[in-house]
Amino acid sequence: MMDLVLVLTCLYQLVIAMIKLEKKYIQFGSATCFDNALDICAQPLLDDKIITDEYIKKIKKLVKNEGCYFVLLNRIAFAHYNTDCGSNEVGLSVLVLDDDVKCDAQDMKIMLLLSGKTKDLHLELLQFISNKLRRGMDQKLIECKSVEDVLTIFNES
Repeated sequence: MMDLVLVLTCLYQLVIAMIKLEKKYIQFGSATCFDNALDICAQPLLDDKIITDEYIKKIKKLVKNEGCYFVLLNRIAFAHYNTDCGSNEVGLSVLVLDDDVKCDAQDMKIMLLLSGKTKDLHLELLQFISNKLRRGMDQKLIECKSVEDVLTIFNES
């Protein structure tokens, strides 16, 4: 049992190390709708070939068919899709909107776009971000005024 705990701890630390939230993946701006926000948020990941256009098209289709279940706590959208549909590498992009955008009946102020290279890694990344959101990252992100503010929040333990 101790070996399993050690392995899981090491895996979690590896996942954290693989999330390279760099300044170029953090944007501030405005959007007219969910699709527009997704396009803006995705662009740096597309530019670096971390994801493909197919990945974004699948997310948009999912939202159109299933609704905007991506909007979670406190006006934060957590967009992601299956790893076998255009997710080439581990990636995370953040868009902080000037004003809320409607997604179905929900307001969205922040968009996080996640990409994982494998299914297991994708799930670990989801867990990592979810844990941060539960520890109050959501309200801190809403209050961000600069790229440096966002980096500070993500670098907190």
